[in-house]
Amino acid sequence: MKRRLLIVLAVLLVLAVTLVPAALGFYLTLRTSAAREHARLGVYADAAMLRVELVSGQFSHALLDMQQLTTPPCSPEHIASVRAIAFRNRYVQDAGVYDKAGNWLCSSLAGVVPPGAVHMAEPEWTGLDGMRAWLLTPRLLGAVRPMLVIGQAGNYVAIDPLSLVDVIDARDDGIAVFNTDTGRLVAANSVADPRLMMRVYQQGRAELEMKRIYAIRRSQVWPLAVVVSEPRQRLAEVWRNSIWGWLGAGLLIGGCFAFLVIRSARYRLSIEGELEAAIRRREIAVQYQPIVELATRRCVGAEALARWHHRGTAISPDIFIELAERHGLIQSITDLVLDRVIAELGGFLRSHPDCYVSINVSAVDLTSRRFLDYLGQRLNGTGIEPAQIRIEATERGFVDAQAAVQVIQAFREAGHPVYIDDFGTGYSSLSYLQTLPVDALKIDKSFVDTIGYEAASSSVAPHIIGLAQTLGLDVVAEGVEHEEQAAYLYESGARFAQGWLFSPALSAEAFMRFVEAGPPGSVTARSTGTGKPGRGQDEPPPGVPSSARSRA
Repeated sequence: MKRRLLIVLAVLLVLAVTLVPAALGFYLTLRTSAAREHARLGVYADAAMLRVELVSGQFSHALLDMQQLTTPPCSPEHIASVRAIAFRNRYVQDAGVYDKAGNWLCSSLAGVVPPGAVHMAEPEWTGLDGMRAWLLTPRLLGAVRPMLVIGQAGNYVAIDPLSLVDVIDARDDGIAVFNTDTGRLVAANSVADPRLMMRVYQQGRAELEMKRIYAIRRSQVWPLAVVVSEPRQRLAEVWRNSIWGWLGAGLLIGGCFAFLVIRSARYRLSIEGELEAAIRRREIAVQYQPIVELATRRCVGAEALARWHHRGTAISPDIFIELAERHGLIQSITDLVLDRVIAELGGFLRSHPDCYVSINVSAVDLTSRRFLDYLGQRLNGTGIEPAQIRIEATERGFVDAQAAVQVIQAFREAGHPVYIDDFGTGYSSLSYLQTLPVDALKIDKSFVDTIGYEAASSSVAPHIIGLAQTLGLDVVAEGVEHEEQAAYLYESGARFAQGWLFSPALSAEAFMRFVEAGPPGSVTARSTGTGKPGRGQDEPPPGVPSSARSRA
């Protein structure tokens, strides 16, 4: 009897050990597959919302530029300026002026509009700041599709609503955009079912819809919401692809470990969990954006840029860096970037003492000596000079100005020059420059892009260069893409620049080859043609203290 009981108990135990993990594996497959696909759809929804805010920001900037025009409305000079504004903003198809009755007076496409030719009825939406919106269904001025018209203070811009949902995706994902004030559909791509999208948006969920799954995102800036969807059968495809792995893991690991998998799966499937795992596995790569001397095109250094490829897809630094800052991972990324610079370029920097690499630091590392101490430990015994590792800090890192001044001064005393990155995009640039002991300013790409245009910000770059010269600081221009920009910056007194005109961001091997190849010649110095000199070529490279520039 006891033997039979032992056999029965043994069989039951074997069955339990075999079947329970299998059942748990089956269950985990369903849960994790759904979570994984919902996470992917959420990333796609975030990308769709970024697109909506990009297009919305362009028509807002265009209206602001039009309001600053001083020429008489609809005069030839005014129409030419409006056309230039529409040309600079790629998503703006038309721009012009309308009167209080809603009649178009002039257009960047049609010039002066005959009286009463185009009339806009009451707007579908009116904002608190006087901004209005019309969805004009007639094919105005030869438009192929209805136009979304945004007006403010008598000026209007017209865009194709489909530009709001023009997010590239190889699969059949639907996108729809709604106005959160009126609840009306603004735009939808060809895959979206507007009726179902409207119901999902109004209910905030989609339990009754069985054929597709949905994600909703609401803008924090504009009264707009995005709804995205994908076929529900894609969940079955993900489930079939992963079931055998989970079942095998369940049988091997056992029931006791299944509970730990449930607890960890939720975090691991989130994007911040994936980023933390990538940092832990040291999967963050580094590329090097060359910095050249404008007069000679000689490469003097590079900016180290973090790169993350997640499941074969390159994640934008704007996304994962902001995510790292929000979840306390940014210091680990900064340390990892430094480690990769030393490992990949250590020998090269020792043999090229006039070459440097700049590393971006976050706001949290401007409040303590943590990174400075780590930097000193890692450089110890490498033969790399402190001046060859330079520090870049954005203006938003100066929230605690008093602490930032002390930390920046400590970096400079240790021999590391300090740059202010994206200068001009913050809110207190001039006041900070009076107290921050920095060595150079980096002109943000947004100001370089406006060089040669009649934009309100086109004169910012020379003003920054003049300010830097007055304070004895060097200037590095970011995002230089055209020879005309390089020539203009050189004439204005800038010595250094980086951008696609010279080279894209490179791997360590490609960067070393780029430096070894040498400059193509003093292209900028020959092409200016004005006789207006830049800085002398015998001046020290940016960040090396001199009697004229040291502000310690």
